[in-house]
Amino acid sequence: MSDLQWQADDIDLAENAIADVRNDESPTNWCFLTYCGNRGAASQRLKFGGSGDGGLEELRGHLEDDQCIFALLRVTDQIDDSILVKFVFINWLGNGVGRMQKARLSIHLAPIKTFIGQYHVDINCNSLDEVTAELVMGKVMDFSGSGSRVLDDTGNASLRNQASKAATTNTKSSTVSRGQKKVSSDTKDDVLLSPELKDAIQDVRNDETATTWVLFTYEEPISNTLVLHSSGAGDVAEIKENLSDDIVVYGIVRKEEIYDESVTIKFCYIRWLGEAIPRMQRAKLSIHSGDISDFFSPYHVDCQCTNQSEISDEIIEVSIAKASGTYEHTLDYTIPSERVEATRKVSNQEPGTSPRAAPAPTTNDSFIVLKNEEEIREHIQSVRDDNNDNDWCLVTYEGARSNVIELVGSGNGGLDELITKLTDDQVMYGIVRMYEQIDDSITVKFCFIDWRGQDIPHMQRAQIGTHSGEVIALFSPFHVDLLQVSSYDEVTEDIIQAKIAAASGTADFVR
Repeated sequence: MSDLQWQADDIDLAENAIADVRNDESPTNWCFLTYCGNRGAASQRLKFGGSGDGGLEELRGHLEDDQCIFALLRVTDQIDDSILVKFVFINWLGNGVGRMQKARLSIHLAPIKTFIGQYHVDINCNSLDEVTAELVMGKVMDFSGSGSRVLDDTGNASLRNQASKAATTNTKSSTVSRGQKKVSSDTKDDVLLSPELKDAIQDVRNDETATTWVLFTYEEPISNTLVLHSSGAGDVAEIKENLSDDIVVYGIVRKEEIYDESVTIKFCYIRWLGEAIPRMQRAKLSIHSGDISDFFSPYHVDCQCTNQSEISDEIIEVSIAKASGTYEHTLDYTIPSERVEATRKVSNQEPGTSPRAAPAPTTNDSFIVLKNEEEIREHIQSVRDDNNDNDWCLVTYEGARSNVIELVGSGNGGLDELITKLTDDQVMYGIVRMYEQIDDSITVKFCFIDWRGQDIPHMQRAQIGTHSGEVIALFSPFHVDLLQVSSYDEVTEDIIQAKIAAASGTADFVR
């Protein structure tokens, strides 16, 4: 592992501990690596952090706010009468870790994963709430297919019940070293489902029925219970009639994809977050998102939207085509007409060069004004230049009520460094250079990021809907996008790489 530096003799300790975790006959069921320090040379040198037989609860005791930790955890999953061993890789990045170390993590992560070896699921987290026994076992069960999404007889079953049950028996050893404390499931924030929802989804999935879409919403803004909102046999225009700014809606729509002479059925998951929903409701949505997404699974693509201009038949059909590999991926990025107010053409480039944005100065008809426009375009162009170290660029508004966009900055620390610039009280737009490896070839890909912090004023949230077309044009062309994200959990390398694979046709869509 020439890419990694180690504290003397610790590489042997780490290798032995990993071997113990992988040995079913050993009581050791977790181990972790960390850095020798937080600054200077010590922040680049790895050491063996520890191991134990107390499972996830014991490991959680070592996840400190000022540390980067890379852990391997052994759990067991039950399918019928079979007990299967599964391995979980946990990448803990404490909130107190410095910016430079966060940026350096993107360089070290791949060789560290190679050193630790194969695992079934991985978890990236910076809060103990993101690495509970319940969530870990939920991911394991999703991977193995052992998780049941069937409601119980009451019709109000939590999607987490089975994961919670499995989490209490997830390791061979029952020893918990730190005070014999078990992780209990706190169900006050669990999603509850009214009895008719499962049948409503099945109605959409049934090709023999006329129903093509169904929408669910919360019983009350402060409620955790989802109820049927509406359904119909029309197109997305009919769905849009049922979307208002003061509600949260989840749904699924059935579409037909025609390629050559073949017709295939595709499903799109819809998550609508109205721009005027209460702040307290918005804050807890991230807790529900994983469970609800799983309840609607399987589906082929998703549509996350807060403005009616962001959902249309055209947008969903293009997304489906990209996911199935039938979409023609040219560098001339065409923006759907319903989604933007202004577009520009992108100049052709020679084969093998990076996509380049043709100049498109702001005009009197523009909704936005670029402060130091030449500087902004130069920084965006530097990200596109393979010979430049810059791999991200970010802009924001001069003020909450302003239409003037100014440069936040750019850098060479990749996505991890860009994330450190995102704040909850700002709207930000950016581009990041990524890489995709297909066989022995490495290709450059670009991702556009539309960040809308959770604490931005309602008036600003309404105003920026008119800006999206020009902003997208400013950053075009790009291969994939993250639109209207407001949580750091929605801006991860795994999510972007999955979108890149889907867009390039290299993804495996078997669920």
